[in-house]
Amino acid sequence: MTLGRDKLLSHFKDQILGPREGGEEALDDSPLDNYATGILFPQESSTNEVLESDSYGDSSSGSSEADEEGVVDDVLSMANQHQPASMGLSFFLSTDKKESASIKCTLSGARYQHEKKILESEMDGEGNPREVKVWQRKPFENIEILLSPKERQTICNELDVAVFSRWRPWHNGFVVTVAISNNSRGKAYDNVPACVFQPSITIQSDSGLFGDYPFIESLIADDDESELRLRYQHQKVYAVGHGCAADWELTNGHCASIFSTFIPSFDVLHLDTVREIDSDALKLANLRDGESEAVSQLLRKFVDGYANWLEEQREISPNTPEANRILTRIQTSIDRMKRGVDALGDPIVFEAFQLSQNVMIRQMEHSSTSLGGGLFSSSDAPRMPDSSLYTESESKWYPFQLAYQLLCLDSLVNPESEDRSIVDLIWASTGSGKTEAYLALAAMSIIYRRLTAGSRSGGTVVITRYTLRLLTVQQFERTARLACALESLRKEHPSSLGKEPVTIGLWIGRSQTPNTFSECIEWAQDIELNPSGQKGFQISGCPWCGARIVPVQDAPPRDNQFGFTAKNNSFKLHCPSIQCDFNEELPIQIVDEALYMNPPTILIGTVDKFARLTWEGRAGVFFGGEDNLPPSLIIQDELHLLEGPLGSTTGIYEAAFGLLCELKGQKPKILASTATIREADSQIRAIYGSSAHLFPSAGLDYSDSYFVKENPDRPGRTYVGVHCPSKTPSTSRIWVSSLLLQSQSQVEYDEPEETDGYWTLVAFHNTKYELGSSLTAGLDDIPARLQYLSPEPDGRRSLSPDDVMELSANIPSSRIPDALDRLSSPWYEKDSVAFVPCTKMFSVGVDIQRLGLMLVVGQPLQTSEYIQATSRVGRGKAPGLVVTLYSSGKPRDRAHYERFRSYHSALYRWVEPTSVTPFSLSSRKRSLAAVFVILMRHWAGYTRNEDARRFDPESEGVSRIIEGLYRRALQSDPSEAENVRLYLQKLAEDWGSLIREIPDLSFHDNNRGSNKTLLKAFGDSYGQWEAHHSMRNVDVQTPIDVIDWRLND
Repeated sequence: MTLGRDKLLSHFKDQILGPREGGEEALDDSPLDNYATGILFPQESSTNEVLESDSYGDSSSGSSEADEEGVVDDVLSMANQHQPASMGLSFFLSTDKKESASIKCTLSGARYQHEKKILESEMDGEGNPREVKVWQRKPFENIEILLSPKERQTICNELDVAVFSRWRPWHNGFVVTVAISNNSRGKAYDNVPACVFQPSITIQSDSGLFGDYPFIESLIADDDESELRLRYQHQKVYAVGHGCAADWELTNGHCASIFSTFIPSFDVLHLDTVREIDSDALKLANLRDGESEAVSQLLRKFVDGYANWLEEQREISPNTPEANRILTRIQTSIDRMKRGVDALGDPIVFEAFQLSQNVMIRQMEHSSTSLGGGLFSSSDAPRMPDSSLYTESESKWYPFQLAYQLLCLDSLVNPESEDRSIVDLIWASTGSGKTEAYLALAAMSIIYRRLTAGSRSGGTVVITRYTLRLLTVQQFERTARLACALESLRKEHPSSLGKEPVTIGLWIGRSQTPNTFSECIEWAQDIELNPSGQKGFQISGCPWCGARIVPVQDAPPRDNQFGFTAKNNSFKLHCPSIQCDFNEELPIQIVDEALYMNPPTILIGTVDKFARLTWEGRAGVFFGGEDNLPPSLIIQDELHLLEGPLGSTTGIYEAAFGLLCELKGQKPKILASTATIREADSQIRAIYGSSAHLFPSAGLDYSDSYFVKENPDRPGRTYVGVHCPSKTPSTSRIWVSSLLLQSQSQVEYDEPEETDGYWTLVAFHNTKYELGSSLTAGLDDIPARLQYLSPEPDGRRSLSPDDVMELSANIPSSRIPDALDRLSSPWYEKDSVAFVPCTKMFSVGVDIQRLGLMLVVGQPLQTSEYIQATSRVGRGKAPGLVVTLYSSGKPRDRAHYERFRSYHSALYRWVEPTSVTPFSLSSRKRSLAAVFVILMRHWAGYTRNEDARRFDPESEGVSRIIEGLYRRALQSDPSEAENVRLYLQKLAEDWGSLIREIPDLSFHDNNRGSNKTLLKAFGDSYGQWEAHHSMRNVDVQTPIDVIDWRLND
């Protein structure tokens, strides 16, 4: 059975490249109005001079080699024009007999002629067969041309096509370039007969072998680069294109032929979390119920499987420095996993581990769409399952999830562990289950603290931070379900797990959640008056049973139940379903004022919100105090997003948070996750001042790291490239978007999941300008193009304004949950969406299983973003199809198009390193004063606003803070450490001087305008030290207005 995706791709190629109706097709309209790529236009007069020179003639004309080199360069220059007249391929031919080397070049293509056609089945007014004018395709196929260093060029006069080749000696062969040009002349765009459509080149050779195409190696061959070369050594590149993409056919591991393509495609296989590891240790119930020794034996056997695989890797290792480094890291992972198993010998650690498995069973079972993973009206919400749902659970870990828990276990429960300071970075493809792995560790951290910390076990134990609002919202719902599972277990074991509820708090700012109870009352009233309005909840349904927290508009009385109660001094969420375990109260809080009064067990927030610690004296409760220990675990999701100015600012604030926890008596364990990162150790050292351990540790080959392995049996994502040089970027977007949308009315799928998966077109944009252009086109130009593609309404895809939905930073945070719900709606529901123009917001955190089709408008600046965005489609039963539309005006886009296969066959190799410099001069000037204030307020006790005047620059506390930040800078950037110390000492002196000048100094003035404040927002004229309210404002765009566009005479 043919995959629906393959049908869709075939249809798309036919529609945009042609021919649509076979080799002898006849078109009513000009092929230039039908096809957008794969066209060689006639040569303009301004580019013809070289072609009319003496060197352009018969291959035996005796022209010099230098002249022929210049001819090929001039011919290929026509491939880069707005209306290209040439195309070509470059490759390496390895041969021992250079004198007799040769290649066979096979050409195909077509021209279209305007001809009369008799329609025998249709009569005119006089009863004669109707005569019409059509564009008749005239193909030329399999024209074979022999080329060699002696016979370098040929003119095919009957086709009006010329073929050139260039042969450059290289080691044991030649680097060969073959180019073809349209020899027709003309200037008019609509000169259809002079154009060559669907041209193709195929290269074969009996006199040599096609070898690796030579590239200039990186001048800086660092350890990371040398390891990447080893891991991707089998992903060979055999050719590059010129004005087209290059592809090749492999036979028994050797390149048999090289060919051009205008619609390149490549299947990127899934790097799956291996499921075939047979181990009873993967079943959560076995870990929950087994005796200590039995569980330890299961886990040791599980780790032994990894160790045995390592020995197999040693046997095939090339024994090079880079291979040995890779194997050493794998051995480190194994040793740490063994220490994790040994830690279970402690009865309390083992009890915490078993209870955490119990919690994760509940979390997984309630994630099903029949419970908390679904969304129901309050009257239709499911009944609570009996205990057999848990006791008979068949839930299993993916092997890498269990391995990650064992890797981190010892350093999680033992503050003195040698691995405590290591940041354990979990690396796996998006959608593979990273979240569940670190949620299990969060559960264990909370339980272990409840079992061991006594009266200081309360407060915030886990802080989880995200970089984008959309990601925060989606992960909050999943983590809220963990909090419910923990609280349900605590209620069953109050004697050991305490009487204080396990809770979760969302701390993300006023634009998304209320800051105060008074704001909350107004906010809640607005929602009750207009449930479908702009101010939506950040959590759509009860995490435990799926009942809607806010009913739909005009719900019947039995379902018109709101799951919240707002009062002057409290805010409470509860499940509207009377059958739910959390009908009285959900362990969830979203109001800042309530969070400060009762710090949650798990705190979720965006990284930029933590800048509020400078301004908000109450926020220090999240970092412990006299009654509670500081957090035991910090989790940073999507680490690769902490780059550039945001990453640098986050890093300098992290210095404060880490030192704050340390000064309060406990250094937290730090976990991080990512799906795309390069040189993680340097980034983590800069941000956290710690070394990193990447897990699963990479193997000798990119396709196998034991726990993550390329899966050839599962359809991966198919990437497709499109380049339309003769069309403007906006026209190209309209044509390609329209074809992909219209295909749903013309392609018949075998499975309903395929119909649904390819119904919604997600259009990813790199700039807001392009986003705006597509949004406008979705309301006008695309519907018009759809009408052109299908004049008959019965076969036309409709696209109304309601079918178009933007997903970007432009939409209010309150609308994000509703937007995600619409994305989840199948095609046949009235609130489904057809066209989704989006930006970077879509590339992280979106996990909508039904989505299968994406258009990427222009090559993203970073490969990591390209991977992140495109991996959001194809997660369900409809395999992903990603169409990348390359801009004709961007050389970088053209380069990616011409090297399409080489790039996509090793995507993760091209992920760029991130740049983070938290202690640079510019970062110190912008953020170090705010960091100093955080530590003074939340460790030295200056929590009240007026405490700013109590500062003593000679106090021991100031000295300890300065010394602590100096040590932290020494770990991240030794070259700047002394500058950090001097800067802090100057800040302390200045603060002391300010108190002498302003005896009633305060940190800030809520009414604004007073110059008696230590702090001020960036841009304010009053106050002394600039400090961020949000880390987002460190990387703002600078608006430029055109005052006068006229040029002086």
